[in-house]
Amino acid sequence: MTSDETIRCEWDGCEREFLIRTSMKIYHSRTHGERLVDTVTCDHCGDEFEPASGATGTYCSTACAGAARSERVTLTCEECGDEFELSPSDAEGRKYCSKECYGVAKDTTEVRTCPCGTTFRTQQTSDKQTCSHSCEGELKTSKPRPDDVNALLWLLYEYEGHTIKETHKRANHHLDDDDRLTRDEVSDRLIEMGVHSNLIQIKAQQAAEREDVSADVPDGDETWRQYQEGRADD
Repeated sequence: MTSDETIRCEWDGCEREFLIRTSMKIYHSRTHGERLVDTVTCDHCGDEFEPASGATGTYCSTACAGAARSERVTLTCEECGDEFELSPSDAEGRKYCSKECYGVAKDTTEVRTCPCGTTFRTQQTSDKQTCSHSCEGELKTSKPRPDDVNALLWLLYEYEGHTIKETHKRANHHLDDDDRLTRDEVSDRLIEMGVHSNLIQIKAQQAAEREDVSADVPDGDETWRQYQEGRADD
């Protein structure tokens, strides 16, 4: 064993060596009658002091600990640019004022705008350009599209067989921001063209017609109405 791997007793003239400092301190105290003290520097006042056994603090007194906690360091958030204050111990290594700013700074996604006008979030490294499969299909299609809006809607919905949702998204690919349609507007135009039926309106109309028929019972005969309501006599 070489001297580089051992710790020599600190008593002048003593050449006893140990593997760890604790063993050397015990030997030094018992053999030479002198207690060795390991000191640390107070982070607040700079004085040297002997920490209590098992203590992990770096302040020589409760006064210094309290004073250190009351001190504040002003930092600037690297994400939002706002200033914020922390205690010196908490300020070390801090770059962001909040969890929200930390999350934004570490976020690897970004917001993009689909040709249909919808915004969506995707990875910064992604080559994704659309918000949906429908929009991706419309972006890649080589089929000709008419300039007239109604003709475009008819082509997408009636001729190519897309759903209202798909027709809405695909049609907006070819419209300016101010001219883009809502899904309800697409539905209304298709209804006006006679190629799409609004089931809600149809059911409401059928219900109204049933009420009109049930109310028109000749000679005050309630048998039919009672049957409809499940009150007919057996």
